[in-house]
Amino acid sequence: MMLTCEEVMKKPLVTVTEKDDLGLAVALLQHHGFRHLPVLRERRLVGLLTQTDLWRAKHDLGAASITPVCDAMVTTVKTVRRRTPVRHAARLMMANHVSCLPVVEEDGTLVGLLTASDLVELAAELAEELDREDIEICRG
Repeated sequence: MMLTCEEVMKKPLVTVTEKDDLGLAVALLQHHGFRHLPVLRERRLVGLLTQTDLWRAKHDLGAASITPVCDAMVTTVKTVRRRTPVRHAARLMMANHVSCLPVVEEDGTLVGLLTASDLVELAAELAEELDREDIEICRG
């Protein structure tokens, strides 16, 4: 059985637009406890904003500045498709030292977000399944 990104990714998503203020992004990250915010233009992914990006923006631009998200977001973002095998997505995350991958349609429409936390949760579930199977085998 091949597990796909669609089966593991988080949805619905909290997003911002490139014209939104960084203050809104900060509030959304804090309220929801997220570390990543996809940035959209008409439902299509145009960037990603992380807690690190916000910290850098605050340091570089100053706290008093009203700054649009587009001034702090990363625009070169690795992505995957719905049917991408999770094992490939995990390897892509490790190879590129990223902690999330937006899941997009071919036209760039965002449909989900796969995070390192999602993969850790999946690993825990799979480990529990293996533990249950070992118990069943032992009881025979």
